[in-house]
Amino acid sequence: MPPPLTVTSSSPSPWIRRYRPASEGRTPLVCLPPAGASASFFAALSRDAPAAVDPWAIALPGREARLGEPAMTTMAVLADAVAGELVDRLDGPAVLLGHSMGGSVAHEVARRLEARAAGSVLHLVVGGRGGPATQRALRPDGVPDDAALVYGLAAAGDTPRELLEDPDVLDLLLPPLRADYALLAAYVPDDAPRLTAGITAVVGRDDPTTTEAGVATWAAATDGPFDARTAPGGHLFLAERTDEVVAAIAAAVAGAADRA
Repeated sequence: MPPPLTVTSSSPSPWIRRYRPASEGRTPLVCLPPAGASASFFAALSRDAPAAVDPWAIALPGREARLGEPAMTTMAVLADAVAGELVDRLDGPAVLLGHSMGGSVAHEVARRLEARAAGSVLHLVVGGRGGPATQRALRPDGVPDDAALVYGLAAAGDTPRELLEDPDVLDLLLPPLRADYALLAAYVPDDAPRLTAGITAVVGRDDPTTTEAGVATWAAATDGPFDARTAPGGHLFLAERTDEVVAAIAAAVAGAADRA
């Protein structure tokens, strides 16, 4: 088995946030957030993640600490940037985790890492996102207007209504969400290349946007092992309960060790 990833650069990165002390010698868990969100989405997961991993939450431009930077609206540009950052800082295999839109980003980043170095991705964990075939079928037709974006947030049921009625909150929520919808509207995933790394796909039992059949299509995206799981909660189940994803991460790391 390749050695665990370690940080090879001590300089701070605007792309990476840690919500627990850095743990050198452990396998980094690189986390990509859902549409409109950023690194803090993974604060709870970082706290609860298995001791074998070192969670790295990816901070996207145009939100939180990077609010003054332009958001990226093209998948290739975003995936290239994240992959380039990881290549510069890591020297071994990583577990990648992406939720909703972040699942697609994590998949594209994993492809780029594997293209640069075989064995560079230990496992991909995707939450609340159907596989590439499902994404093509459900690709958004352009960017919704603000009213439609707010309606979508309300329908998903994961954002408190009082926040959606606060103009100041919407001024922060909507710009990155618009940018991410533009990215998704322009993104047409393909079926090749398949990953060598295994994939685990997790769906919320009450998710109105993603189905068990949809996440099962991730099996076609890998030549490695595949596992599909169901977690309690809705689309953003990971914001409320981390246990199923934590179990998936632990199983992925243990499975890689068993196969070594």
